[in-house]
Amino acid sequence: MARRKGKISFYPDVPSILQQLRQLNILVGVASRTDTPDLARKALGLLKLPPNGETAHSFFDHLEIYPGETA
Repeated sequence: MARRKGKISFYPDVPSILQQLRQLNILVGVASRTDTPDLARKALGLLKLPPNGETAHSFFDHLEIYPGETA
């Protein structure tokens, strides 16, 4: 995910990659450690992916987002 001046978005190729993984029935998970895990989960629920505007959250089968500092 990229963040610029308060805007967040996936890198350009990520939406099409997620679509392809879904079409191939490949399970996808998120693993993250962040100071703001609730915000990270919320962001995945707000990001919309083309072409039909599904939330990014719906493309992930497993979410493991925990509080803590990154190394």
